Amino acid sequence: MPAKKRITRSAIVETALDILRSEGWEKINARRIAHQLQCSTQPIYSEFGSMEGLKEALKKEAEEVYLLTVSRYRNNPEHTAYMAFGLGFIRFAKEEKELFRYLYMRDRHGESKIIEYVNGPDILHVLTESYGFPEEQARGLHHDMSIYSYGLAVMLNTNYLDMEEAEIKKRLRIEFVALSHAYGLQDLLRDN
Repeated sequence: MPAKKRITRSAIVETALDILRSEGWEKINARRIAHQLQCSTQPIYSEFGSMEGLKEALKKEAEEVYLLTVSRYRNNPEHTAYMAFGLGFIRFAKEEKELFRYLYMRDRHGESKIIEYVNGPDILHVLTESYGFPEEQARGLHHDMSIYSYGLAVMLNTNYLDMEEAEIKKRLRIEFVALSHAYGLQDLLRDN
């Protein structure tokens, strides 16, 4: 019978996530994680093959935290489905400063420059099904809405602004209505 692993894959990811939350992305390395786990770096490389493998698992874990934050809004009938996505994104930026910076504010040199949405298909579904927006216009509206939301989230994440949720909701609603008009969707918006 093989010996039971003392350092598990989930323990490594959780430790890396704790370091990311408290110290930032720059402090994530095999030695720092091993030190925290009180082991050598060998279990990290055995489980993930490389630091790139661990970083990919860490990214997925950070995305799960983000999706959990969004789900708190999506499960609240007080918010429309599309508003829930924006509020969740901004709440994540305010509450999980380092995770937000890791997912949305790191240098993208050599990577895709497109804003990545782990919930992109859900967002597009809400715009096309709940609002009746044609897919092409829904994509454009969401892209533009994302630029606005992203800027607001960064300003709140970096303490440039401090806004209560009611003010955030008001600003998101104003931008959504304005973009709906810009995309010629105001009649569809009135029907919902």
